Amino acid sequence: MKASPELLNPEPGKWVLQGQVGFENAESLAAALDIEGVQSCSIDLQEANGGVALLLVLLSWCRQARAAQRPLRFLNASDSLLRLVVLSDLESLLPFEQNGKPAEFKVSLDT
Repeated sequence: MKASPELLNPEPGKWVLQGQVGFENAESLAAALDIEGVQSCSIDLQEANGGVALLLVLLSWCRQARAAQRPLRFLNASDSLLRLVVLSDLESLLPFEQNGKPAEFKVSLDT
């Protein structure tokens, strides 16, 4: 059994998503991000898994940040998540960064 997801907030404006995101927990996880009172948001995805359910949560967080007029960045996304983003043609909507720079979507859909 995979670990339930947790959204940790180690310091203002910075979160770490850990665990397996599934359809059964996506809605509550989407609501867990509280950006009130922060100037910008970054969410580290290095320890997160979840495919389409995770993608839905990220899109929800983007809408929330956009509505609050807060910049949002997703850090350290897995190759499998980036492939899903490319396959879904969502590169322009989701602000991914790798190594401090905007992610380059040179992901092959053949693998």
